[in-house]
Order: sequence, then C-alpha cells, then structure tokens
Amino acid sequence: MFLNDEKAILRELALQVAEIAANTRYDELRELWRGHNSLERTRVTTHIFAYLGDVGSAEGVPDNSLKCSDPFLRRIEFDLRLQLFRASFGDDQIIEPWLTVRPAYKAYGFGVSPVVEYTENGRSVHYLPSLLKCPDLSKLTPPDHIIDEETSNYQWNLLDGIFGDVLTVDRYRGPYATINAKGGDLGIMLGFDNLLTDMYDRPEYVKELISILCSGYKNIHEQAQRAGDFSLTCGDSQTMCYSRELPDPKPNSHGVKMDKLWGYLASQEMAGVSPAMTDEFSFVYDRELLKPFGLTAYGCCEDLTGKIGYLKNIPNLRRISVTPWADAAACAEQIGTDYILSWRPNPASHVSGDWDPKFIKDDVRSAMEKSRGCHVDVTLKDVLTVRGELWRLGEWVKIVNEVCSEF
Repeated sequence: MFLNDEKAILRELALQVAEIAANTRYDELRELWRGHNSLERTRVTTHIFAYLGDVGSAEGVPDNSLKCSDPFLRRIEFDLRLQLFRASFGDDQIIEPWLTVRPAYKAYGFGVSPVVEYTENGRSVHYLPSLLKCPDLSKLTPPDHIIDEETSNYQWNLLDGIFGDVLTVDRYRGPYATINAKGGDLGIMLGFDNLLTDMYDRPEYVKELISILCSGYKNIHEQAQRAGDFSLTCGDSQTMCYSRELPDPKPNSHGVKMDKLWGYLASQEMAGVSPAMTDEFSFVYDRELLKPFGLTAYGCCEDLTGKIGYLKNIPNLRRISVTPWADAAACAEQIGTDYILSWRPNPASHVSGDWDPKFIKDDVRSAMEKSRGCHVDVTLKDVLTVRGELWRLGEWVKIVNEVCSEF
C-alpha cells in the first residue's frame, strides 16, 4: 500500500473519532466525573478497560484488521480504531477530541533487560529473575528522562499534517514509565516467586533494590517537571481524570506541576503478603512516590481488604480499588464516604465465560448492597476475551446501569 493511501486511512479514522468526541454527551460525562471524583453524590459510573494486550487488541482491534504497513502509522491506526471500539460500549468513559501520542525515548530502565519466556500462542509470559545476571545492585544504572526530539517531532509533525486539523495531536512528553512501574520491575528483577521468600531471607537487599527503583522513578519525574514536559494529559487514575480540585485534562498543556495531576499506584506483587509486611515493603515507599501528586488512586487486581488502614496514610488518596477477591462489605465499611470505592467485578464470570445476565445482575446487586452509601463506580478490566461476541460489552453496561439505578 502506498504511503498516501495509509495517510488517507488515518485521516478517515480521525474524522470518525472527532465526530464522536464532539457529542455533547461527553460534556455531561465530564461534569459527572468531576462531581464523582470530588466525592459528590452522583449516580454509579461505569468504565470498561480496553487496551493493547487485552480485549482491545485480541478481539476489538485485532492485528489482521489493521491496513497500514508502516510500523508507526500502524500503531496510530490501532490507537484510532481502539477509540472507536471504546466508543461502542456506551459506558461513561470519555472519548476526547485529541489523540495522545507518546514520544521516542533515548533512555529506559536500570540497565537490566527482562528475561522472558513466552507460551506458544504468545498470550502468556513468564519472567525469569533478571538480576541473576547482575546481583550487584551497585551496577544498576538509574534512568534519565531523555526524549529523542528529532524522531518525536518528525512523527508528531507527520500526524499533524495528516489529521491535526480535525483531531488534535497531543504531544505527550511525560516520563517513559509511571511510578506504578515499581511493582512490575521489582518482580521482573527478582522473580515474582523469589520476591516472596527474599523479603524473609534477605530483607535489606530487597529494600535496597526498592529504594533504587523508587529513586529512579522520582528522578525521571523530577527531570520531566523541571523540563516543563508534564501536561494535563499525563495524569493516571485508572479512570477519567476529572475532578473539581484539579484542572481538566487538556492536550499540549506542557509546563504543569505534578500537583495538578492524578497519581496512581498498585501493589499486585504483594497480593499474598500480610498487611504489615506490605506496608514495610511497599506502602512506605508508595507514600513518597505519590506525595507530589494532587490526587491519587490506589489498587489494581490485588485484595486490599486488610490493608485499607495503611492506605489511608497515603497523601491525597481519593480512589481505592475493590477487586473480585476482596471482601466488598468489609472494604465499604472502611472506605465509607471518605474515598471512592472502585468496584472491579470478575471479567471471567461477567463477560468471558457463558453469557449469564442473571448472574451479572445478582453479582452487581450484591456489590451495590454491600457498598450502599459509598461513592461507587464500576470498572470492568482485564477482559481477555468476550469469545468474539463484542456485543457483550455493551449489554454488560446496560445491565450494570439498570441495576445500579436502584441504588
């Protein structure tokens, strides 16, 4: 395919995204999220995650649906088609009138490459301890925030020329990694199984490694802030980053400080660790990483039921995840109205297995009963398949909204 044909494909997709984003419904949703995230009494909000690596690329925008052959343009095509896929759910996520495009970076990581084993179909991976090849922590190299300006500007300018007049190209300049990389890097370097025993067998070594990682993330974030590279699209809350306290997301608004942004962290690698030990090996460091941000969100798929007391020491904490493995009633009692209870139903039983609307209704109703009186939103994430039946996602939203309207 000729390059001009690929540009025409991207422009047509950008026009479709821009048309959807212009719907006044999104203005109403922005106001809904501002109120909800500021602990005002609103209806229950819904949000379905769809990204590269889950249902977003597995079934929503599979690789064989892409038409561009140029690697960079193909990535942008995926991003645009993913926006159209997300818009089809009918949930409360906002399709913005811009496309955020990350830069090319010149510096990554700590000088230790992951050691990965892949399954035959490539859907699952096994990380082997990468520090076995470099056990001396003094040899780790702290990362720097260095953007390849020439490559990045070429790519941004190229997209501006293709569709910038109809859909804003948001030139993302934030760090290559968020602070939430800590848990993943820790497990990749030590091995997720080894981490659990290392905390007992050599706790000082583990703490030294965590300190090195945290210093690295703080360093690249401080470098980015000094360079004026943070913009209002750099926040992360695992949902819509709108609130009364912080400025709305806005493309190409570089020069903002971290205290105008949402910060996000999780500790999935500590899922099987006691609350006190999680505080010792994770929360103590997390509090420092989250301190610069205006508002913060915590939790992904780990059960935080017994750890919420420690979480309350995190500065500016606003959102706490309640996963399928958590005790929803116990979490709701601790969260109360001081934070948002972000309930995460099990995608396997809701949309990935046999389609069972009654089960979904009963499960949602049970969770809403247990969290009655809290500021609740429902996030469906880590959906790996809907068995090719994409209609399930829209139907799921309708079912959840119907049940939640009772509360």
